[in-house]
Amino acid sequence: MSTATVGCSEVRGQLTALLDGELAPDERAAVEAHLLRCASCRAVQEGLGRAVARLDRLPEVRLALGFEGRFGDRLAAEERASERRRRRRRIAWPLGFATAITAAALLFLAGRRARTAGRPEELAIARRLELFENYRAIQIASELRSPEDVEVVAMLDQLESGGARR
Repeated sequence: MSTATVGCSEVRGQLTALLDGELAPDERAAVEAHLLRCASCRAVQEGLGRAVARLDRLPEVRLALGFEGRFGDRLAAEERASERRRRRRRIAWPLGFATAITAAALLFLAGRRARTAGRPEELAIARRLELFENYRAIQIASELRSPEDVEVVAMLDQLESGGARR
């Protein structure tokens, strides 16, 4: 790292290593040269220095016997549970989507059936439609007075059903 190309972001990434004495001599020289010119990075370095000094003054904490093992076991159990949740989400999303599609199809079919089923009074009329058609034919037949009238009706029926035969 040369002193000419060292920027603030690079220096701030190296400040902890500088405080811990882990930088190579040329890197240390480049960071220190930047700190002499840059008040902002110097303020960050001083803040880190104060934080490390406070942490060093804290009393050492002694862990209970077996704590590390229990903590490691707990971390491993949490990782397994997290993996199970991820797998369930991977399965649940497509399953939920398929359920929604199925429900939509069922609602569509039910609505379609309801439209074609009609109301009860319409069904009763439909069942009696043939009877009404026959009644109309009987009514017309009772009005026929001559053989010519019967012939005209027969011709009309042929026209209605698809064409006259001669």
